[in-house]
Amino acid sequence: LIETSLDFQPPSLELDPTPARVAHTGSGYLWARCQDTHFPAESLQDLLRPLGLAGGHKLHDAFNLVTLPVLVYMIFAYVFNIVSFESFVLVAYSYFATDMAWVLIDPGCVKSPGVIAGHHTLTMLSMLFPIFHPVIRKHMVMCLAVELNTWFLILRRVWHVPLVSVCFYVSWISIRLCVYPYLIYELGLIYVQRSVRVGWINHFVLLPVIQSVFTLLNVKWTVDLVKRKRELWRDPGLAQAENKGL
Repeated sequence: LIETSLDFQPPSLELDPTPARVAHTGSGYLWARCQDTHFPAESLQDLLRPLGLAGGHKLHDAFNLVTLPVLVYMIFAYVFNIVSFESFVLVAYSYFATDMAWVLIDPGCVKSPGVIAGHHTLTMLSMLFPIFHPVIRKHMVMCLAVELNTWFLILRRVWHVPLVSVCFYVSWISIRLCVYPYLIYELGLIYVQRSVRVGWINHFVLLPVIQSVFTLLNVKWTVDLVKRKRELWRDPGLAQAENKGL
């Protein structure tokens, strides 16, 4: 026998709809009021707190720690002909669109929201090329392999152990500082080969240009990383700041 009660009332969010209140506190107020609901776990942050993932930017880290391995798997699965290109593109666009929407809605979840949003926008635009020109599909996949390094970057903030740090630096140097500059050369050759057939003014010229922009971004982030490390070596007390968002 299941007992029911007509007096049952669903939990109320008790949101204050006044414009002044919403303008004063923004989405943080809505999140705080939602935590007032009476569920067995008071909020998602309570569930993530034991893992060190409670908080705005850490919740975003948790999202990436879960979703990036799926994208990385699809990258290597396509390289080894396990999945179709269409399946890979669907997963890639879903990730970048969702992550960019998150950053736009909650800019505080990352350290440089403008750079991240710009990077994701440029990535999604550049992915249009291989959809219509299969000759560069492998090159695009090689570019997106950088998300493996991004995953190690986030994991390193959550679980700072020597093995993760080694994987982070090895993948940073090999992908961002070696693969990316090399792809400028490869995509430049593809542009030249096409230009010989159709003329030098064609949209393939954007390939080495966009790749150069990505490479310059990687150089900038490398310089920032080196500067940050120098600051930490000079003042070990700043080490805790490494746990902030990218």
